[in-house]
Amino acid sequence: MATTANRVSAQTSDEINNRLRWQMEERLAYYEAHPDQIAARLAELDREWDIERTLEANASSLAFTGTILAATVDKRWLHCRQS
Repeated sequence: MATTANRVSAQTSDEINNRLRWQMEERLAYYEAHPDQIAARLAELDREWDIERTLEANASSLAFTGTILAATVDKRWLHCRQS
């Protein structure tokens, strides 16, 4: 069983893994040659949302919308239907 650290790469084709590795090495070489750009890139990465943060925001928005609809439109918005 793949560990958490390599679970995705273990399920990805060698061609894609090699391309990703090459792209990473290219980026590292660029920032090694341009160390003044590192702080700006780190700030840019800090502003990006990862998938977990996106999913949490989406779930919170849906729950809040359901609560508002139940309070203003119809109480049936609170009903959870299970099959």
